[in-house]
Amino acid sequence: MGKKNLNIHFSLVAGAALAALLVTALAVFMFGEYSRSTTSPVSGRLTVGADRALQDIVRRLGDSFSSYYTEASISVEQGVSPDIFSGFASGRLSSAMLHGGLTRQEKALLEKQGRSFRCEPVARNAAVVVANADAGLTSLDFEYLRALSAGKGESRELRLFLDRRDLRFHYLLLRLLDTGLDRLVAHTVSGPRALVDTVASDRRAIAVLPLSDALAELAERPEGPDRPVLVPLSAAALAPLYPDQSSIYAESYPLVYTICYLYDTHDALATGFGAWMARQGQKTFMRSSLAPFRIPERRIELQEE
Repeated sequence: MGKKNLNIHFSLVAGAALAALLVTALAVFMFGEYSRSTTSPVSGRLTVGADRALQDIVRRLGDSFSSYYTEASISVEQGVSPDIFSGFASGRLSSAMLHGGLTRQEKALLEKQGRSFRCEPVARNAAVVVANADAGLTSLDFEYLRALSAGKGESRELRLFLDRRDLRFHYLLLRLLDTGLDRLVAHTVSGPRALVDTVASDRRAIAVLPLSDALAELAERPEGPDRPVLVPLSAAALAPLYPDQSSIYAESYPLVYTICYLYDTHDALATGFGAWMARQGQKTFMRSSLAPFRIPERRIELQEE
């Protein structure tokens, strides 16, 4: 009798476990079906990875997109550029905004992992030089900056500083300067704020960082004789140029690069947001410190009287 009761008890437990498993499986299936049915190129939820300097423009782009497509919600995850890429490579993020395009190593990693991806150029940015206003540096020759980054410019008594955390920007700058070396010779500190602090306290220091980072930091600095300032660059016997929107869009400023929107092509909303950003979203870039990748078309209708 005890054995029979034990068998009945075991059967009830097994039956309950099986029922729970079926309920769980059904819930997962229904959630997956619900997610697929409510996610489209213009609906659902999307998180875009971006560094501190790009998060504001991504947020504005997301708000503008959501004003057109009210069933879409775009949020931003802030991080250092290498961590943002790692988040995408691991599958934790399905989209990200990156300075510059993908490197060969990054492409190889994504392909090895079997990730479906596209890197869409959506805007233009620039690497800029920041110096102490009291240093009297009215402009900087591009060739001298190249020499300095290769460790050959000590006679001018300037010291180059870079953000040690952002290795992606180091590789990008290495390509832009095209020194022929596989590394940059520079002092390093941690983060854009530390870069600008260093320049503010050292007249010999110059920092190279993305324009979007530089403007974000300079906007928080009070006026003063040692206030860090943007330094125009001169190249090929041309007049020194400031990195403004027109010189960046025309690529007449020497250190221009693209902002890349990296996304998973299997994610419907990430794909829809990228397509919108490459067209209608260009107007939002025009109202920022970045330059658009392309000038939006404007239609002018002439009416005959």
